[in-house]
Amino acid sequence: MSVAGVPIDEFVGKGAEFAKTFKAEKLAGKEIDPYAIYGAQAAEIVINAIAASDGTRASVIEQMFAAKVTDSYLGTFGINENGDPSGAEGAVVGFTIYVATDKLKTVKTISPKPENVEAARG
Repeated sequence: MSVAGVPIDEFVGKGAEFAKTFKAEKLAGKEIDPYAIYGAQAAEIVINAIAASDGTRASVIEQMFAAKVTDSYLGTFGINENGDPSGAEGAVVGFTIYVATDKLKTVKTISPKPENVEAARG
């Protein structure tokens, strides 16, 4: 099976710190879903956009598209005109192939280079 994203053990920096803390403090040691890190990053972008806005919905959206995220849970990236990550590598743009039995076993993680992602967009 495959999923968009990278396995928990491949997050680095703030993403790895978030996973460790979230697992210990909020999940009582249970495994964390990698999408929790993506959700936390999305929430941070929205909160920052609200803070930078003039309070209108249009301004919040404008600020989200203007986001330049640096050294975050997912690394460093921007958001393009389609709402997709731009100039990103690793956890932002990655795919993981698993063998699924009674437990997921990572077989391979693929993270295309930013220029390949941009080229594929056309």
